[in-house]
Amino acid sequence: MEAIIRVPYVAAVQAALAALERNLLPDAVVRRLTRLLLTGRLRLCYLPSADLQLAQLLRFKQCKAWPAPINSLFSHRR
Repeated sequence: MEAIIRVPYVAAVQAALAALERNLLPDAVVRRLTRLLLTGRLRLCYLPSADLQLAQLLRFKQCKAWPAPINSLFSHRR
């Protein structure tokens, strides 16, 4: 079932990106599609309760305390 939906979606995205690269899409269409994409991504981030949302935020805050290499490609080559 997922493949039935995914194939047309991928084809539509590829066609839209090709039109965008050729400057064939009007600015209003690009803005509208950008808003739709942002809305969908924001909906994925929201959790059903304030407690779950706060717990996720605190987990993210703890990630800042972890050491991270400045240039990860360079650190893997050593």
